[in-house]
Amino acid sequence: MDGYEQKCNENMIIGYKLFNKDFTNRYGMKFEIGQKYIKEGNVRFGVHGSGFHFCKNFEDTFRYFDSSEGFILAQVIGSGDIVEYNDDYYEFYDMYASSELTIIKIISREEIMEMAKDICNIEYKIRRFIQLFHMTDDEEKQLIKVNPSLEDTINLYKSYKKEYILNKKYRKM
Repeated sequence: MDGYEQKCNENMIIGYKLFNKDFTNRYGMKFEIGQKYIKEGNVRFGVHGSGFHFCKNFEDTFRYFDSSEGFILAQVIGSGDIVEYNDDYYEFYDMYASSELTIIKIISREEIMEMAKDICNIEYKIRRFIQLFHMTDDEEKQLIKVNPSLEDTINLYKSYKKEYILNKKYRKM
């Protein structure tokens, strides 16, 4: 890992977590709204970590998930033992792993775009969102309407995504 992990002094953090479109995590565990999940053992962040991973900032969740293939974004509460992970190299902060996770609600695609509009003038946040989230043409227009200076950034990352998708299809052949 390129960042650092530290024990978090907070005992409850509200954040966001991405799931597969069938509401499972990458390990196949099924989740439900309103349920609290508990993991025993030493909480660590990362691929070889343990605990439930989530991010305080919704736009950071897309770092770990290809949003072009369908997803569920949920607002969650991390509690119990919590560790914080910050990645200075890639500028991702406020990422957590917790021993307990409660699913509060599902965030709709429309709500995601409203949240994106709220961060339109925070350059590093909106750049990260544009880079990681696969928007429709209409969604791109919504952001440009809020902040016209985003058009070049959207077009740049759109070309990167198109190339990525073509390469991904080519590798499957």
